Amino acid sequence: MAGDNSVTERAVLAADANQRGAAPSWPGVGHTIHRYGRVSVVASPAGPAASPPGPEPGDTDGLSEVERLGLAALHLRESAGYQVAKSRRPRHAEAWDMPDCTTIVPTPTAPPAAGREGAAAPAPTSSYLEGTVAVGIVIVQGPTPELQFSNDEILKVVAEVQNGLSFYATANPIAGISFSYDIQDVAVTVAANPNAPDLEALWRDPAMAAIGYSADFAGVGAYVEDLRNRFGTRWTYCGFFTKYPLSHFAYASIGGPRLVMQYDNDGWGPDNIDRVFAHETGHIFGCPDEYATSKCDCGGSWGRYGLANGNCENCAGGGGVACLMKANTFELCEFTPSHLGWAPQLLVRNYGYVAGGWRVDKHPRYLADLTGDKRLDIVGFGDAGAFVSLGHSDGRFETPMLTVNNFGYVAGGWRVDKHPRFLADVTGDGKADIVGFGDAGVWVALSNGDGTFQPMTLAINNFGYVAGGWRVDQHPRFLADLTGDGKADI
Repeated sequence: MAGDNSVTERAVLAADANQRGAAPSWPGVGHTIHRYGRVSVVASPAGPAASPPGPEPGDTDGLSEVERLGLAALHLRESAGYQVAKSRRPRHAEAWDMPDCTTIVPTPTAPPAAGREGAAAPAPTSSYLEGTVAVGIVIVQGPTPELQFSNDEILKVVAEVQNGLSFYATANPIAGISFSYDIQDVAVTVAANPNAPDLEALWRDPAMAAIGYSADFAGVGAYVEDLRNRFGTRWTYCGFFTKYPLSHFAYASIGGPRLVMQYDNDGWGPDNIDRVFAHETGHIFGCPDEYATSKCDCGGSWGRYGLANGNCENCAGGGGVACLMKANTFELCEFTPSHLGWAPQLLVRNYGYVAGGWRVDKHPRYLADLTGDKRLDIVGFGDAGAFVSLGHSDGRFETPMLTVNNFGYVAGGWRVDKHPRFLADVTGDGKADIVGFGDAGVWVALSNGDGTFQPMTLAINNFGYVAGGWRVDQHPRFLADLTGDGKADI
């Protein structure tokens, strides 16, 4: 268990370290929300353990440094000490208002690339937070002890980033958010200089040169684009962590491509890196600040849909509500999801609909509680049989799975051997069962309580069906509880 108590996160080991594109879902288990090479962190609703999707990685698997850090970060988050620290985090729910507060900064102007005059503008790196995202974590160490990170501090950074980004991935599961990571531990020789004209460029430029890019802000753009290409993600950005002096302890530019954080996190402390990193990631994906000293107002046009900043503390009724963009909390106001670009989502994408008709492979027909957990599930019928998408308390549905494959459908019509017509609790156990009608009579498939059904069995064979029509002697039309015993009758 890590992060949100309603979600379980576990690590699994994939066979291939070079997976690209959409993060895999593991049927019945969950969706990959973090990927470190072969190591994936999979999230699923808390509850009884599901069948494992793959082996859990261990120390004997020859893990790369990125894989090792990702796995160790999850283990740290699962530790009792980490959980206690989170329950006692300093300044919980306080507004980000401070003299040296988090902030939005302009994106530095990168020098033009040679020979690129008149070329098309580069693709956006982070227009909205849906789908796959490449994340570079760049830890910049200086030449003196006060500018250096211990191994424990490096692990702390990776764990805090993982914890902060788990919030987004699990807050909106149907957006399919998954983060793929590169981790760079970079040593530079430049001395700290609090009077430098550009406090970021002082250490950033030699750090970019050290990892093979141009020693300027254009190198940052090239780095994040390389990550996008390497991981095959929709979006990309990077986060710099340093102990060099900064003008603000944490800041980002709207739309990316980078955010910057100081490890000590000013008065917030390292145990709040997760929320500060998530706050700054909000800027990366289009969100404005909502706290008073940011000089926000309730107007403007922000994010994917150009929505006003209606939760600004300076003008919203009562100072607004709790929100990550206003204060130290993992909560979202009604405006931030739209600023992030979260839209109403298609809950289940693979029911096989085609334009012009309903009679296709997996026709969704019913919502019913199949498992007795008081949550509605989707049931569809098609040529192959009955398909089920189990519902979760967060509004997400699992991928449809074939559960009963002997309904006897044939192409061209519904009037076939065992026509499924109803879902009802036939046995009074709180779980919906499938009832079908056909030439031979009434068929029932009882729910197993896990989204699957028992084989169809003939229950009543004398309803008088004849080929060619439904209007016959004993036409079953309804299921209802006639006796008050909690069981549906025909």
